[in-house]
Amino acid sequence: MKYRAGVIFLISGLLLLWKPDMRIDLAIEQCLLFFMDNWPLLFILLGIFLLQPKKKKSKPRKS
Repeated sequence: MKYRAGVIFLISGLLLLWKPDMRIDLAIEQCLLFFMDNWPLLFILLGIFLLQPKKKKSKPRKS
């Protein structure tokens, strides 16, 4: 939860620094156009996500 909130704040801060007077509807339209033109990029990102090793939780040892 803490990690997700950090990512959201990071992205929001970068967007506000980049264009503080940005209109949300135009930003969404630009993102959609980008993904329509570069849809194979989603396969690449999905592959990278699936290839990352899962973190195993270690069980506490009994003494």
